[in-house]
Amino acid sequence: MFKKRIEQNIFYTKSMLLENEDVVDYFDYNYKGNDLKIPYHDILYIETTGVSHKLRIIGKNFAKEFLWNNDRYSGKGQTYSAILFSS
Repeated sequence: MFKKRIEQNIFYTKSMLLENEDVVDYFDYNYKGNDLKIPYHDILYIETTGVSHKLRIIGKNFAKEFLWNNDRYSGKGQTYSAILFSS
């Protein structure tokens, strides 16, 4: 019974969220007036620039630079700065 419910949940998640073209999830970030809201499926990768805390999003038809406020995403000695995408 439990195994069947897990299978059903995996199937539901796959069909409704992963394979559903109508569902759009966004990279949503704002810092000091630099507001970004970009669909994840349009982002190819994020790279560093030569400027401290500045990142560049490379998309299918665009490139956008923005400042990353690492203080918002760190806590108790841990820093969260890795961002990975796959499509």
